[in-house]
Amino acid sequence: MRELNWFGVIAGPLMILLPFLGAWWEFELGTGAVDLSLSPFTFRLEALGEPVRSALVSYVCLGASLTLVISGIFLLLASLCPRRWWSARLLRFGATKLLWMWVSFLLLLVLLSAAGNFLAARFLGQGFGLPYLTGSSTPVLNVGEAVLILPLRMSLRWSFFFALVPMVLGVLSRIYHRRFAED
Repeated sequence: MRELNWFGVIAGPLMILLPFLGAWWEFELGTGAVDLSLSPFTFRLEALGEPVRSALVSYVCLGASLTLVISGIFLLLASLCPRRWWSARLLRFGATKLLWMWVSFLLLLVLLSAAGNFLAARFLGQGFGLPYLTGSSTPVLNVGEAVLILPLRMSLRWSFFFALVPMVLGVLSRIYHRRFAED
């Protein structure tokens, strides 16, 4: 039987598929006031029912999508032909891109939540708090004589957790690939 790096053979197609699975995280403020869906490959923002678009953000998401698809292709090729002279180079490029995207995305969400909580406490008072990563709250703001109730919800979607599978398999494929270089 032909030698293969099975971790990479499975991780490669999953990495290619991942940019097309939708947002990893959602944020809703009020009832239709602000809706945000976010991943390294997707950015959708609606404010008061109107979409907000940015060409720069669209190009960054496209670049991340292309990077992950190319990484998946390289990982698959390197795993199908692990003894070729170029396989180690392709695998080195493709195996950990998703790991760094996932970790960076998680850190970005934590930093945004921390910054939001800091700014809310500084400018809006103690009654306004954001959950970290996932959860819901109903902050109450007193604006003059008016009382403003803003229900908010944050949630990690299934595609965020699905990304763990090709990420772990990609790292395992890089570790397993050393076996072919040593023989």
